[in-house]
Amino acid sequence: MRQLRSQFKLDRSTVNATGTTVVINILPGLTTVPDGSSKIGISSNIVAGMKLLVAPSHRCGLIVGGSALYLAMPRLPEEVPFPTAAEYDKETGVSMRMYFGSLFGQNQRGMVHDAIWASTLVPEYCMRILFPL
Repeated sequence: MRQLRSQFKLDRSTVNATGTTVVINILPGLTTVPDGSSKIGISSNIVAGMKLLVAPSHRCGLIVGGSALYLAMPRLPEEVPFPTAAEYDKETGVSMRMYFGSLFGQNQRGMVHDAIWASTLVPEYCMRILFPL
């Protein structure tokens, strides 16, 4: 079983073990398509008696195709009454803010550099590769 694609996600699996038999349910299911189309999940059919290799020590890589990564960073408001600098880049959509202030009567000053963001990676356009050590 090589060339596992993004459909193989262990975080969406359940394992049932009885005696020497282990059943792993993976969602969505692993599929093979003999014509070699892009919907192939694995390179060969799963049959009874196949062995599973678990790599206890490994490094991972990521292959991304197309527009798979999406990032959202809203424009940040000023932090009144503190002096604030907020910038937004139209080309990349990145928004950052920096401000400073002090705690009244406590002789403490501080500077904050912040950003609010959210991101997602579309599973249909990416593939994780595992390299055993």
